[in-house]
This record gives sequence, C-alpha cells and structure tokens, in this order.
Amino acid sequence: MLFVIAALIGAGIFYSLKIQYLAFILLVAVVMMPGMITTQFRYVFEQQKFSDAVDYMEYMLYEFKKKPKILYALKAAEDSCTGDIKKRIKKAIDYIENGVYRQDLYKEAFYFIEEGYDCERIGVIHKFLMKIEAEGGEYQDSLNIILDDVKNWTERTYDFQKEKANIKSKVLITIILSLIMCAILTKVSAQVYVITDGTIYQVVTTGLIIAFIFLYAFVQKKLSGSWLIGDAVPRKKMFQQYALALAGDIKTLRKKEFPNMVIFVGLGILLAFGSGLIPAVAPYKNLGFLLMAYGAFTFFIKPSSDIKAAKKNTIKEINKEFPGWFRNLAINLQKETVQVSIKNSLKEAPLILKPALISLIKELDDDPVTMKPYINFLSSFELPDISSAMKMLYSLNEAGQEEVVTQINTLVARNNQLLEKSEKLKNSDSISITGYLVVFPMAFSLVKMIVDMALILLGFMGSVG
Repeated sequence: MLFVIAALIGAGIFYSLKIQYLAFILLVAVVMMPGMITTQFRYVFEQQKFSDAVDYMEYMLYEFKKKPKILYALKAAEDSCTGDIKKRIKKAIDYIENGVYRQDLYKEAFYFIEEGYDCERIGVIHKFLMKIEAEGGEYQDSLNIILDDVKNWTERTYDFQKEKANIKSKVLITIILSLIMCAILTKVSAQVYVITDGTIYQVVTTGLIIAFIFLYAFVQKKLSGSWLIGDAVPRKKMFQQYALALAGDIKTLRKKEFPNMVIFVGLGILLAFGSGLIPAVAPYKNLGFLLMAYGAFTFFIKPSSDIKAAKKNTIKEINKEFPGWFRNLAINLQKETVQVSIKNSLKEAPLILKPALISLIKELDDDPVTMKPYINFLSSFELPDISSAMKMLYSLNEAGQEEVVTQINTLVARNNQLLEKSEKLKNSDSISITGYLVVFPMAFSLVKMIVDMALILLGFMGSVG
C-alpha cells in the first residue's frame, strides 16, 4: 500500500497535478486497495485449495492401488495431507468407523470432503472407489488412467494460471508504459506551451490515472477466481440456443421479425423521404436510410445468422460437457451393460446432453441391437469425435466379457484426449475477453494525448494571436 501511494504521489508530482486532484486520486486508491488485497489473498487461498485437492486425489489413488479398501486409503491420505483437507478426511474416517449412516455409508462419508472442494474429479474418483469396494473387478488399469487424467489436468490448470498471470503482467506493463508516454509528451510540450495549469488538463490527467486504477482492479478480480470450477452457461440461455440450433426455421424467424422490419423500414421511409410533408424531419434523412437498412437486415439476414450462431455455441457447449459425461459412463461400464449405464447416467448428465440422451434411451429401448441409435446421437450437429466415441461404445455390446475391460480402458484413454480439448476450450472462453483489456491502457492514453495536443495547439495559437 505504501509503495502504491508513493508511486501515485510521484506520478502526481511528475504530471504537475494540483493538490486537490492528487488527494482525490489517493482517496480512490485507498478505497480500492482493500478489494485488491482481498482478491490477492483469495488467489493464494484458491491456489492452496487446488493443491490440497490434487494431493488428496493422488494419495487416494496410489494407496487404493496398494490395497483396494477405502478406509485404508483415507487413513493413508490423512497422514500425507495437511490443512483443511486433512480435517475433512478425518471427519470422513470417523463417520465410517462409527458405522451409523442413513442410506450409503461411503457416499455420506465422502460428502465431508466433496462439500469443501467443488471439484468434479473428486466425485468421479469417489464413485469409482465405492464401485470397486462393493463389486471388485479389474481396476488397476482404470486407476492408472484416472491418475494420468489427474496429472494432465493439474498441468493444464497450472499452465492456465500462468496464462492468467501473464495477462495481469501485460496489463500492468502497458499501464506503466502508457503513463510514461503521456508524461514524456507533457514534459516535451512544456517547451512549446505550458498546459498543466488548466482545468481540462488537470481533470483529464486525474481521470486517466483513476481509470488505470479501476482497470487494474478489474483485471485482478477477473483473473483471480477459483482454480477448481469454471463459469457455467445460464440454463435458460443454453436451452434457447439448443432449441434454435436444433429446430430453428428461417421462415418462422422471419415471420417473427416481420413486425420489427415494418416498423424500422416505415420509420426510415418517413425520415428519408418525408421532409416535404413534415419539414422537421429533414435533418434526419441519413438516419432514415440507416433505419431502412437495419429493418432489411433484421428480416433477411438476422434469422439465418442467429441460427448459425446458436449452432456454433451449442456445438461448443456439447464439446465442453461430453467428455466429463463419457468418463463417468466408462467407469460405470465396469459392471453394467452399455444400455443400463446410459440410463443410469441420465440423472447426473450435463443439461446440454439430456435431450439427446433421452432420445437415445428411447431408441435403445426400441432397437437395442443395431448401431443406429448410437449413430443418431447428436447427429444434427457435426461432431466427428463424439460420433467416433459412440461407435466405440456400441462395439462393447459385441465384445466378449474378457475384452470388455480392455475396451473400457481404450474408451477412457480416448476420452481423456477429448477432455483435454474440452478444458482448453473452457479456459480459452473464460479469458477470451480479458485478453483484450491490454488494449485499454493504450486507448486511454491516446485520448489523453489527443486532448493534450489540442490544448497545446489552442494555447500556442492564442499566444501567437
């Protein structure tokens, strides 16, 4: 805080700001500072939380490989973990050892851990361990694949956080360079004409520094969120996009847009050609042409562009969510048939996949033998990776019992590749807008330089006159 205040005072002196403007800048900085400090502490907290979750998952998987007993793995993980996760593991152990439960002992015990760490992978691992504990079966290869997935996810997350940190650094460097560039212009211009005493200069310079403070605070907050979960698309918007992508009809949309087109075109004609009847609209002739063009756009172009955008957004969302669902399904295939596993997966499936899964389940009831239901799954969209995965899923029906485990592991390994694509897509989406914030300091400084140049020009012309 002392460093920031000293830097702002130095900038105020260098920019020749008057005491009242400098005091206002310092007041804004002091008001914003607690939020930025809290954001930084939250970042450190989330980083530690992520590290605890990764340690827990790896210890559980390693120990369960040695001895396939949940209680044994939990006790070993408790010895190795620290902090909040260690306390939660102890609660889970105590719950299991007390042996008093409502419906499912291990599920209720694992809740103590899951409630503190909103991490899908922890839930997946818990379900897998419970299934092996209850039913046995070949599990070593599956555990290795899950462990590799955790390791790859950890590396991707750290890379993503580095990318966020790079954006923060770029914004900060751009702010500093912009301030230096504006300051150099101010000092050079003083040789021609002194503008620093004017109110416009003082207000614009103060506004620039305050804008930089708000910009950095926004970037700091935007890029310091949870390491474990991402932003979800609102439910209503998701289904609207899905419905439009699946059943959107250009003729129907044009009928819906027809009243808007009539209003805009009618108003545009009035403004463009109605000056003879209504002289007051004469100055708005050009606006009339724009309104007519917009009316034509809403009727002829907007419907098809809306459908294309909805398909693009829906495909992106499906590609994000499918790998997680497929991973859970592949794990359940250890002891269940493909058809039963698909039915059981519906309850916890991502919202974007539920309509297609309901259709798939109905088709499988009518035709449980051929590949047709699997080929029809999400066939309205161009999804080659998902289509290939569903064909591999169908092949399990034809495989002998001794081949099933190998086939399942192949499915999970392939799914990990899809999962990597999905998570990179999510990460890219979450910072896509933030990356452009690097441009803002340059834009702000450009506005200030234009104002300064105008003040210099006006002042110089006035003094010559």
